[in-house]
Amino acid sequence: MKNRDPHNEVVRAQFALQAVPFSTALHANDPELLNQYLRLIALQPGERVVDFCSGPGIVAARLAGAGCVVCLDVTHEMLLEARKRAPQALLVESHAGRAPFARSTGSISIFDIAVSRLSLHHVQRPEEVVLEMARVVAPGGRVVINDIVTSENKEESAYTERIERLRDPSHTRCLTGSELERLCIACGLRTTAVESYVSTIDHDEWMTRVFPPDRNRPVVRSMLEEMAGRDMGGMRVEKSGDKIWISRRGKIVCAVRAD
Repeated sequence: MKNRDPHNEVVRAQFALQAVPFSTALHANDPELLNQYLRLIALQPGERVVDFCSGPGIVAARLAGAGCVVCLDVTHEMLLEARKRAPQALLVESHAGRAPFARSTGSISIFDIAVSRLSLHHVQRPEEVVLEMARVVAPGGRVVINDIVTSENKEESAYTERIERLRDPSHTRCLTGSELERLCIACGLRTTAVESYVSTIDHDEWMTRVFPPDRNRPVVRSMLEEMAGRDMGGMRVEKSGDKIWISRRGKIVCAVRAD
């Protein structure tokens, strides 16, 4: 097949393996974090929503009862999981930076809302995805993005980003909170709300549901242990005996299409 993006192939390979483990991941299914996100999406009855990089349909399952939901993801196995959780949703297998939807105009409205959760740090060019999200919603339509963020301090960010890439080969780069907000503005969106959150994850569960090279596992643990008791912007690590807990900071940015 022509024009295959090498990183997309890494994402497909990783998330084909991760589809089932991620669908049951505690942080992805945390009811408090999900409810915070759903509150900010504020889907109204009958609205049409597209979930970019939908993964296994965790968000779509909560939205499908109120409106028309489309799950868009580049990984076939993730969409199979989404079918189980959100059987009412329409499934579209596509790269999020090249969504196969027409542009919404004043007279032709494709979607009322575009959402994306825990995905931008897996794409090489997040601006392409946000531009697509803005493109497919109606003028005045909403875009709601939720992702983990990295430290504004470059040295701290470099350290924690190395951990993330060693752990998950599909990881590209976390944006800082300010970068995420600026990106939305640069893509023609007007920010209406920004909220923060913290997600705490058990190291063993965090590592078990991904598939890094075996040689990377002790390196990741050693780097985390070196961080124990320290807060490095987007990541904090606590250690008790043999247990390690990782707290990740995240942002939810709500915006509307400005034109």
